[in-house]
Amino acid sequence: MSHRSFIIALACMLLAVAGFVIWTLSGSTELEEAGQAQRGRTPERVSVSDQGVVREDRPRDASNRFTRLSDGSVRWQVRVDQLRRLDASTLNATEVDYLYGLLRHAPSGNPEAWWVVVNEVMEQIVKQSIAPERITGSLAGLIGDQSLDPVLRDYAIQHLSIHLKEESEAEAQGFEAIRAAIVAPENQHNSIPGTALVALSTLQEAQPTMVHAQFTALESYLDPLIRGEVAASVATRTSAINAVALVGAESYLPAVRTLAQAEGGNDSVRLSAIAALGDFHQAAAMAAPSSLSADADRQLLEALVASNTKFKFAAQAALKKLQH
Repeated sequence: MSHRSFIIALACMLLAVAGFVIWTLSGSTELEEAGQAQRGRTPERVSVSDQGVVREDRPRDASNRFTRLSDGSVRWQVRVDQLRRLDASTLNATEVDYLYGLLRHAPSGNPEAWWVVVNEVMEQIVKQSIAPERITGSLAGLIGDQSLDPVLRDYAIQHLSIHLKEESEAEAQGFEAIRAAIVAPENQHNSIPGTALVALSTLQEAQPTMVHAQFTALESYLDPLIRGEVAASVATRTSAINAVALVGAESYLPAVRTLAQAEGGNDSVRLSAIAALGDFHQAAAMAAPSSLSADADRQLLEALVASNTKFKFAAQAALKKLQH
């Protein structure tokens, strides 16, 4: 073979090899891109015919979709935005379990950021009624778990009360969980009793029978609390005063009236008691017919207005409620 022929043959061989390599790489890239596209898809059931047999792809792990919700390196605003765009109708059973599991996630790093995120998880579960048969039990379990941070349990109380408002039939388990949180000795030095009392009072209009039963059952706890006969924070005590007035629990009125007149005590407690007088009578008027006389409380409030002290404006606001 001449030198010229050898050079031509070698060039042809190199071109052939280069073409094969390029073809191979192109095919690998297409397969990889196809694999990436498949991995990035939203979980769904896909039917594929394989020699006449129809099979279903398994839904991918929910963590692929929601894993960054518990990732402390991701800004909480991003995680909350993802939750607010959540569509309950697209969730599979694994993803529902994952969301409920987040309620007991132990945050690392900045816990304040996690409280914002987990609050949104609860909101979406309740708002979109995700696995409604699990909502009361799950939130009640959080409320009663003393090992959890009070912030998480506070949120659980608030969202449980929202859920109970929407129930056509009151769920006794939910009300019992809220009442138990109020009286639990372990909670007497945190915000949970106050949160739970306010939550109960907001349910008055939607579930009056259940709410009345809870405040009746709480009387042995609330009466001495309101009177100041047990150790409790001012916030818990004022929450109790406001709550019993808003639901019109008239058995507590004598104790509240005494506080409204008392001088030399805690100003916040007295201001709450004065405001509560108006709420008691407003609640009684809404629950017609009412047998509650407003004469004695009107005289008390008018005297406070005339005294021109720091309690004057609270008395004026309460007095207006008696006149409507």
